[in-house]
Amino acid sequence: TLNYNFAGNGSQTLDTGIWTLLNISSQTASTSGIRIVRGTSPTTIWYGGIRTIKEFPRSESPVLIFDWTQESITDSNGRMMLGWWTGATNAHANRLYYGIYVYLENIQIRTLNSHAGELPVSITNNTVGTTWRAKIRLKAGGGAMLELFRNGDFITPAVTYDWGTGGTEANLAFGASQYLTGTSNLTLQQVTIGSQPATTTISGNGISTGQIESTN
Repeated sequence: TLNYNFAGNGSQTLDTGIWTLLNISSQTASTSGIRIVRGTSPTTIWYGGIRTIKEFPRSESPVLIFDWTQESITDSNGRMMLGWWTGATNAHANRLYYGIYVYLENIQIRTLNSHAGELPVSITNNTVGTTWRAKIRLKAGGGAMLELFRNGDFITPAVTYDWGTGGTEANLAFGASQYLTGTSNLTLQQVTIGSQPATTTISGNGISTGQIESTN
C-alpha cells in the first residue's frame, strides 16, 4: 500500500525515496499540498512529471485514489495527465494507461498507453478552487474502473467510466505528467493506493460505508 500526503508546513518537498522526478525544476509548497514546476529541458511536450518508484500488482485489484485542488484554468502549459502508469520509470504522458487529462476547464478520460488515446470529454465546467478526487480500481483480469468526485461529495460521482478489460499489465504505478514549462495547474493533496485515504471525510449529502448509505 501507499499513503502519501503532499500537505505540510509550506516548505515540504517530494520524498525522492518514493517518487521519480523527471524534468522537475522546483516545487511550490503550501500547507494543503504541492504544485510541481516543470523545467525547461528537454522542451518535448509532456516530458516532465512524477511517478511512484513502487509499482502495484494488478492481481490484487489495487485502488488508486488521488486528490487535488484546481488552481488555474487559463495556463495551457500547466495542464496535466494523472493516473495509473505503465512499467517504465519515466513520467512521459505516453506511459499513462488508465487516467485523466485535466486541461483548462475540461477533464477528459485517457486510455491505453498513449497520450493521444483520447476519449470524450467528461467535465466541461471545471473551475478554480474546485477540489477533486479520482478513484481508479484496477481489475485483476484486465481493465479498470473510474469514479470522479467533486467538492467532497464522495457518495455520488460526477463521472464514472469503465475501461472494460483492455490492458493486462501485471504491475502499474501512479504518475502525473505536465504539458510544458511552468507551474502545474493543480495542487496535489494526497495519493492512496491499496486502501482508503488516511483521513475520513463525511460528504455533505451522506455517509457511505460500502454497505449502507444514509442522508443523516
